[in-house]
Amino acid sequence: MSYRDMRRALRLEETEGIPVWFMRQAGRYMRAYRDVRKRYTIRQVCMLPDVVSEVMEAPVQRLGVDAAILFSDITLPLEYIGMHVEFQEGIGPVVSGPVPWGREVEVRPDVFPLRGSVEAFRKRDPDVPVIGFCGGPLTVLSYVLSTGTDRELEVTRKFMLTRREEFMEAISNISAALLQAAREQVSGGVDAVQVFDSWLGALSPSTIRNFYLEALRDFVSSVRELGKPVIFFSTGTSGYLEVLRELDADIYSLDWRVDLARASSVLRDRGIQGNLDPYVVSASREECIREAMEIKERMKGRAGYIFNLGHGVRPDTDEETLRALAETVHGGGA
Repeated sequence: MSYRDMRRALRLEETEGIPVWFMRQAGRYMRAYRDVRKRYTIRQVCMLPDVVSEVMEAPVQRLGVDAAILFSDITLPLEYIGMHVEFQEGIGPVVSGPVPWGREVEVRPDVFPLRGSVEAFRKRDPDVPVIGFCGGPLTVLSYVLSTGTDRELEVTRKFMLTRREEFMEAISNISAALLQAAREQVSGGVDAVQVFDSWLGALSPSTIRNFYLEALRDFVSSVRELGKPVIFFSTGTSGYLEVLRELDADIYSLDWRVDLARASSVLRDRGIQGNLDPYVVSASREECIREAMEIKERMKGRAGYIFNLGHGVRPDTDEETLRALAETVHGGGA
């Protein structure tokens, strides 16, 4: 493990080795997490700082990764603005309550203990870098508009295109809630904040520019103003690198569809995170290690590079494969 390299990479500095962590590294594939879930619901876990810190610590100890990521859910900050989130088996987060448009919205802090969760982990493992996170406004809005996941944004796009004024009001109010979540995490001591606008690639580049880019850029800027590096993540945006560059994030977390050589050229002085296909990791340890070596060779010597997957760890992933992957990134061959 190299916590120093992780912190240097987050500052876009050169590193001795390549730091690594995995999106959704504390998840269903891991026995320690499943044991916790036998005792608590997802919502209960998120509301109990000591349990959150336990869940965060397990991948660091078992996989040898260089950072912990806060355990929470991107929809929970909606409760700052008077909505309610429940987690239904087989569906995921289901949002109810007054919609975030057509009403006066007040952001109520301390609805759930984000800061306390970060602080609890800091007491447990003071040396380990911590990645905080929040959702992107568009992706979080999709959960408000649709029961379950609207990954193609069919419902969300219709709302955007036919009710533009209400769409912009909703994005503004959700952004305020998400910014509060980021603020609490920074106050608790995270080293960076990753913004997950996971379903952004469902929009065309022109639709992003015409309806959403300005609001998203303002949101990323507001998170950066909290004083920690911002990592921006989206999927399906391999052809949108020039658009993403306009967001002015510190680091861009890329999915497996992105050519890293082109990304390095377009993103220039910005950091890059990614981008091994999580399906490869779950299907074949041999191929996973081979592709990881290729990525290492391609990104060797690039300041601000962090190894990660192109999306979250799949539930059917072998824990030992992830451990071997982390060792490969840290070890020989490149």
